[in-house]
Amino acid sequence: MNLTDLLGKAKLGYQTALQNLGQNQQQGSVGGIYPTPSPQMNENRPFVGQMPNVPQMPQVTENGGDARVQDSRFRLPQWEQWSKQNPKGFEELLSGTGLASEKWGVPQDLMMDIAGLETSGGQFMNQVGGGPGQGWFQFEPDTLEGLLSQIDPNSATESADLVGQLISEGQLSRWGGPKRRWGTLDNQRRPESDRLSTYYSPEEINPYLRDDMKF
Repeated sequence: MNLTDLLGKAKLGYQTALQNLGQNQQQGSVGGIYPTPSPQMNENRPFVGQMPNVPQMPQVTENGGDARVQDSRFRLPQWEQWSKQNPKGFEELLSGTGLASEKWGVPQDLMMDIAGLETSGGQFMNQVGGGPGQGWFQFEPDTLEGLLSQIDPNSATESADLVGQLISEGQLSRWGGPKRRWGTLDNQRRPESDRLSTYYSPEEINPYLRDDMKF
């Protein structure tokens, strides 16, 4: 076979290889040759790996308050305004009372509304009206028999946990009840709009009061 025949045969082999390569690219991956990706190839393909943890921002109402207020059972109408004025405090209190409710079986809305009445939604946390009360629920150190030393009253999570425990033990009278003692949310010197019993019926309050304190 002379040189001309060899060159012709090599040229034919080269052309055949190019044709095969084009067919493989059209048909898919063959022999290590991968097709060009297309949008159709990625449809319905499951994501492999962990999605980034992106915090979800709470939805807001037309007035700028937290939309979760509208979906809740909170009785105080001021919560929408308070959640706008103090969004961080609202978020902490919502989380803390939610955990306490699950742990102690006390309604979350009741604890939220107690804190709302005591501190105007977290705006007045210490010595409201010149009294000795502290934190979200205006704990009075001399009446808690050392319990207050175990928590930070300004921590919504810690204070809500203690409130849940006390209310579950029938001590809601520390904050409200029919006796209307001075210092509670139901004393007669408070306007009716600031009384716990304005927003909660006796049937809702009595399970959390001692027998001698019930309506």
